[in-house]
Amino acid sequence: MSCLKATHLIKKQHVRQSAQDIPFLCAFSFPEKSVSAVLAKGHKDRPSGFFYNVISFIQLAKTLKVKRRIGEMIKGRFEGKTAVITGAAQGMGEAIARRFAAEGGRALIVDIEVDKLEAVAASIGEAVVPMEVDVRRSDSVAAMAEKARELYGKVDILFSNAGILDYAPFLETTEEMYDDIMNTNAKGVFLCGKAIAQLMVDTGTKGCIVNTSSINSKIVAATTSAYSASKGAVRQLTRVMAVDLAPYGIRVNAFAPGSVKTRMTEKTRANKEKTAYFQSMWCIKRSAEPEEEAAVALFLASDDASYMTGETVCVDGGWHIV
Repeated sequence: MSCLKATHLIKKQHVRQSAQDIPFLCAFSFPEKSVSAVLAKGHKDRPSGFFYNVISFIQLAKTLKVKRRIGEMIKGRFEGKTAVITGAAQGMGEAIARRFAAEGGRALIVDIEVDKLEAVAASIGEAVVPMEVDVRRSDSVAAMAEKARELYGKVDILFSNAGILDYAPFLETTEEMYDDIMNTNAKGVFLCGKAIAQLMVDTGTKGCIVNTSSINSKIVAATTSAYSASKGAVRQLTRVMAVDLAPYGIRVNAFAPGSVKTRMTEKTRANKEKTAYFQSMWCIKRSAEPEEEAAVALFLASDDASYMTGETVCVDGGWHIV
């Protein structure tokens, strides 16, 4: 829908609307109208009634049955880009791999569960190559980086997603459990980030890294001491990496999922009492689909996020604000 048509419709329906507001509202409400095109027309300042007008325009859009497709693939967005995706055998990692390939990218997808990983790779096609990797081991991660170099010559993006979860009250958390979770979730992000960032530096690639943190890095949940510590470490490591890698033109961000429909959360989601308790703290009263988390991860990896670094974006249905 053009701005001209939108203006006509607003006037027709007697919505109180300043003419200079229309381009802004079109830019926000209609994807085909780019913000750059709006700014090119000289609309530099938001008008005083901007927020009232946004509400009016949303109401009009509903009347006209205007729909915005959420999570729609952006064809060719990652054409010519290469990535390494860890924890890609299922859940969010699989969703990231599928969408990255669908949007034109090529990726080395890795996981410790090789049978599941190979099944995912077969279903996606030749855009991805599977490899068994244990992110807890430096030799395995080094082999991953070397394989990526052999395949693509360079890596543009690292999605550091591999992670595990286990529950226990603090006094019942064993050293073995703590070490296993920290080594996978925090040390794994460190090892993979260091190996791929070094490859980016060596090849002169101004790439980006997207780490998977968690809402547990911001809120407190009982029986998750090891997991929360590991994801808090990822959040802070993301910030330090962003500072240290900025001179090389490498951006580093993270996203923090809440409850997501993955194997990791099956036990909790199967408990109706626990689910009801957690949902009472969510603005959006449901668990996320893996594809919803993947959409944010890919945004952070895209040129649309070119001025973002060191940020951890909450994708938690509003959990952290309640």
